Amino acid sequence: MTIESIQAIQACMRFLGLRLDQRESKEIQCDFRKGSASGVMLVQFLNDVHAHQGPYIAFDDTIKGFGLQYQTFKPAFQEFSFEIRREVGILTCSDTNFEFHLRFDK
Repeated sequence: MTIESIQAIQACMRFLGLRLDQRESKEIQCDFRKGSASGVMLVQFLNDVHAHQGPYIAFDDTIKGFGLQYQTFKPAFQEFSFEIRREVGILTCSDTNFEFHLRFDK
């Protein structure tokens, strides 16, 4: 787990206007991209306030159609980064086996 990954998810949540003190957010629509595959997905931001591991993201079963076996992605196991380009927020999640991007319009 890296502090930078936690801060990246928190920055994305602030960009989306989500509260950092709530246990879970509503599902947010994003443009999901993994390699050449892309599609519209719903993602949920969850705060693991009791384990003090920072926020993480979760998807429904649709994520498996992109070749990913997991539905939740946490800074304890993956690396995250966040940037804003032309009023579009981009949250990147990577691991040794994959990398994907979530694009959010402001």
